[in-house]
Amino acid sequence: MLKTLHIKNFRLFQDLKLDSLNRVNLIAGENNSGKTALLEALYLLFAGRSFKDFPSAFRSSFAIDQTRGRAPVFGDEFENFWLWLFNQKNRKRPIEIEAVGKGTYRVKLIQATDAEFSLDYFKDGRNVGCSTASRNNGASGGARPADSVWPKLITFSTSASNPTEDAEYFNRIAAKRGGEQKVVKLLQVIEPRLQDLKYLKLGSQPLVYADVGMGDDLIPTTQLGQGFTRLLRLFSEILVAKSEIVLIDEIENGIHYSAMSKVWKGIAAIAREEDLQFFATTHSYECIRSAHEAFASEADYDLALHRLERVKDEINVVTYDKPSLETSFEMNLEVR
Repeated sequence: MLKTLHIKNFRLFQDLKLDSLNRVNLIAGENNSGKTALLEALYLLFAGRSFKDFPSAFRSSFAIDQTRGRAPVFGDEFENFWLWLFNQKNRKRPIEIEAVGKGTYRVKLIQATDAEFSLDYFKDGRNVGCSTASRNNGASGGARPADSVWPKLITFSTSASNPTEDAEYFNRIAAKRGGEQKVVKLLQVIEPRLQDLKYLKLGSQPLVYADVGMGDDLIPTTQLGQGFTRLLRLFSEILVAKSEIVLIDEIENGIHYSAMSKVWKGIAAIAREEDLQFFATTHSYECIRSAHEAFASEADYDLALHRLERVKDEINVVTYDKPSLETSFEMNLEVR
């Protein structure tokens, strides 16, 4: 599990350091304070991709062209993608992103020449991967760090999912020994009536059906509410990917505030069961409050709220633990 994160010369961040990371980290702040950019920094560090496929995967994970109000990137990615990662397009300083956990992981992005970028990965000071990109020739050379030395990361979309796609993800887990029972156990945290889940094609499309103790009848999981269906997809994706770090941008999107407490209880359960670390952004007070209440009801308070604040031309961070969040709620202080 990561303990600290240090970001230099990336997007809005000149020099940002988070010293008190927890198992679940909720990122808040006003618009244009760098919430999504912080997730992007983690992606750049831990996705471990070569230049060849990085831009397209990066954009699809965070939809950055739409969220930043620019036309879709095409053509010269050297000019239209990589240059924009540097703070104020200052290419004289390298981008450096470092996280400390089981080891020290660092990525360094520099513009080596007017026509070439270099991306290098370091584990405990030792170079374990590199890649280059040329203005004229595109990606060339290099390789991602080996899985044995680099944590695996997954991004999770909060856009409405397709029930058929959800069923296919669950089926991939159900095909593994004990996979189906693992998902059932995790979902029982928010739906105690749940006894079993089945991948079935009773109509034209496959769906996941749940046994919630209604005699011989199984019901489609789509009838069990937003919180349940969102967690079914999240758990299935995580278990398929066997990831260690999970990124979720705008976690409250598409979920009614009344279902958020169930979502947070489910996240707490899988984070501990699978030894995962979550980073999620939000702009919702109700989301922060429900997260606090969910973790406060557990034996271990595994939540940290990191609020990004713009001070002149720099972004600073204020981190809240359980006591400071409780005080903020009591005094009606702004924590979003």
